[in-house]
This record gives sequence, C-alpha cells and structure tokens, in this order.
Amino acid sequence: MEFTGDLAGALEHHRKALGIRETLAAGPNNIQATGEVARSLAYLGACLAKNGQPDQSLEAYQKALAINQELLKADPNDASAQRRLAVILWRIGSLIYRKGDFDGVLKNIALLTERENLRRRR
Repeated sequence: MEFTGDLAGALEHHRKALGIRETLAAGPNNIQATGEVARSLAYLGACLAKNGQPDQSLEAYQKALAINQELLKADPNDASAQRRLAVILWRIGSLIYRKGDFDGVLKNIALLTERENLRRRR
C-alpha cells in the first residue's frame, strides 16, 4: 500500500503484521519469529517516517534495534540479525540527521562502527 500512496492503509497493515508476529514470538525459543518482530518494527518505522511521524518512526526503529542486539548476544554469527542491525542503524542515522540531531548521528555512527569492528574480529 505504501507504493500506491495509501500510507494510512500501509500503517494499518504493518501494525497488524507486527501484532501477529509478536504473538508468534511469545512462544518459547522462537528466535526466528523474534527476528520477524524486528523486521515488522523496521517496516513500521519506515512507513511512519514517510508519513511525517519521525518521533514514532525513531521509537519503532529503536525497538527493532534492541531486539536485534539481543538476538546477536544470543548468536553473534546470526547473519540475518547482523544485516537487520546494520539497516536499522543506517535508518536511525538518516532519520536523526534529517531531524538535525548531529550528536545523535555521531553516536549512531559509533554504534555502527563498533558493530562492524566486532564482526571483523570473528
């Protein structure tokens, strides 16, 4: 729906998908479903950003970031979580740059650099 310009419809569907994925992730040992929650939050964040809601977008991205960081603590070699983390950090950086929060951008770059250095050491 985002591609048709119906951002309100897209937001509604992203929120429904998030709810379903959160329910699936609530079960024990559902690492894949937990990753899908992070993916839904990232999609929701992108849609909120396009809809002119940067604060809500940032909140969704930060939740996705926290989930991916936890997944990587459990399995540092999880390539999907590493990719999602990199994309989310990039999106957060872009969003806070557009908001004019240059100190936030520098903090975000430091997180991304730290993550990349950890990956290279493995």
